[in-house]
Amino acid sequence: MELMEKIDKKEANDFLANYLFGCLEKEGYIKIIFYTNGKIPGFTRNVLKAPLPLVKGTAKKRLWKVNDAIHFLGIYVKGLLEKYKELSKAEFFTQIEMDENVSNGQKFTLFFIIHFEEYMRKKEEIRQNIIAGLPPFQNLVNVTLSDKLKAHSTIYQKEIKSKIDKIFDSFYEDSVKMKKKPNQTLKEVLENEALPKPIEGYYLKAFYQFLDELKGWNVEELGSLKSLVIFDLINIINRRQTEFFDSVGVLKKDFQLEVNKVNNRLVKTVKETHKKEEKIKKLEEEKNELVDNNNSLRKEIEQSQRTIREVRLEREKYIELMHKKQSNIKELKNQLNMVTSAKDRIYKKLFESENICLFTKVRDDSLLHYFTQEQIIYFKDTADLKNNITPRIQSKICFLNLDGIMIRDSFKLEEQFQQKGIIYRIVSGGVNKNIRSIVYYLEGELRYEVKTTD
Repeated sequence: MELMEKIDKKEANDFLANYLFGCLEKEGYIKIIFYTNGKIPGFTRNVLKAPLPLVKGTAKKRLWKVNDAIHFLGIYVKGLLEKYKELSKAEFFTQIEMDENVSNGQKFTLFFIIHFEEYMRKKEEIRQNIIAGLPPFQNLVNVTLSDKLKAHSTIYQKEIKSKIDKIFDSFYEDSVKMKKKPNQTLKEVLENEALPKPIEGYYLKAFYQFLDELKGWNVEELGSLKSLVIFDLINIINRRQTEFFDSVGVLKKDFQLEVNKVNNRLVKTVKETHKKEEKIKKLEEEKNELVDNNNSLRKEIEQSQRTIREVRLEREKYIELMHKKQSNIKELKNQLNMVTSAKDRIYKKLFESENICLFTKVRDDSLLHYFTQEQIIYFKDTADLKNNITPRIQSKICFLNLDGIMIRDSFKLEEQFQQKGIIYRIVSGGVNKNIRSIVYYLEGELRYEVKTTD
């Protein structure tokens, strides 16, 4: 871009670091961070929520990584240069001061790029303004009233024209259409048409459609056209005012209808309330009649109360009897627990003096009623069983519980005892059956094989 080419690279770097940086808003600092591929600690996903001091501090650390300040400044004001680059200095300062969609940092950057020579001339004044905490443009250019009015007219011209177009599109679609040919001037249109009365906005719309052409009209012609435009405006206002009051009249009529409906409902409610009051009065009379008849029922109620008291006494006796029975049951349970505990103590050391051990995969705490903890050897698989067959075990008679073991695995388990020449027997079918089987073996065929631990 031609504007960028005339800017000195060193001056651009100096402008960014020493002039613009202190005037930037949060978004400007974020652009520096992103431009240098930086990140804001703790705010990777939503940088806009990061506090300004953190954003500014991070941007300051990244500033030295901006290798091409001219390129960054172009990105920072992208989309705004075209709007302001053709304006005169006075128009530039007037319009940019009123543009609420441009940040202070962008305004300062646009001035630096578009009016670089003026920036260089006023550089010291700008620096003093920044040091004093004033806007950078303070007292740089004297803008006349004419400049301000012209700038305002330029800014709002498109907006006014757009609003006028909407008015005519909504209310005057058929009445103000011009028979305009391509490249035809307003004078040619007016000379070839029968001019309508200034009551429907014809001249108002023509004024804004041919605004650029009107600059060449003489004062008398322009004055006459403006008079017709004013008449158009007055009539449009009157028409809109009439429409407004007509609408108000319709609303007032609708409101009165609603009021009448409410009044009718109110009258109906009053009548219904009166009927209900009559019904309440009748119910009161019936109530009094019932009160009078209440004496005859009172004796029956008293008799019923006596019966209830008697039933309550019987119930209390029954509850007392139940408490006694529950107490007896509790005592019997305690006695039963004592018997059970004594039984457990009898069986607890059933095999304690026997030189035997039980290999089992199934864990059951009831085994401790019959074996000591040292006599019970739990295993997970064949390898685990093999590791538990120690020299101490080889001198004992072993019982192998096959509960929870598949048939094909039982042969492998038996091989471990056979290879070491250990006396063993197979048991299965749950704890009770296993105990009976062990007792049977010990009192039967293994009677003389058992070596006690005494």
